[in-house]
Amino acid sequence: MNELNLQTVDKIFNQINGIITTKEELRRLQGEYHSLTLPMLHNAEHLPQILQWYEEVSPDAGLNSRDAKAMYSQCFIFIVTMLYSPSTLAGGKLSLGLRSKLSQMLNFKSPTSISNIIPNLMFLYKSYKSFKNRVDTAFDYIFNKLKSQNLL
Repeated sequence: MNELNLQTVDKIFNQINGIITTKEELRRLQGEYHSLTLPMLHNAEHLPQILQWYEEVSPDAGLNSRDAKAMYSQCFIFIVTMLYSPSTLAGGKLSLGLRSKLSQMLNFKSPTSISNIIPNLMFLYKSYKSFKNRVDTAFDYIFNKLKSQNLL
């Protein structure tokens, strides 16, 4: 075999090794993605109780100003999304039925309103300390309530 053929074989062999390495890395990443996107909760029957707990700690509960209502809804949607459909906050689709359930609970005219809010939630969480603090406080409270009732 001449030197030119050996170089070609080496090149192909290196490409095959690259394919094998990439496939192994993809499998590892898919497993990691799957574990990160598993929801903590599946049963939507818990949503009314979660809303009640949220109202216990939300500084915006019961306020009538437009800003307070928006903050109230956005924080609640963020928390529910973290519990039921975490991949949604990374650009994935909301779990089936959750959008309509949330729109009913929050008295939105259309489930589309939920879909319009979700893309901004991570930005709000990362950018606004008041939003982050509200979410963190409420999530911690709700998470502890869920654990104490053996729902997690």
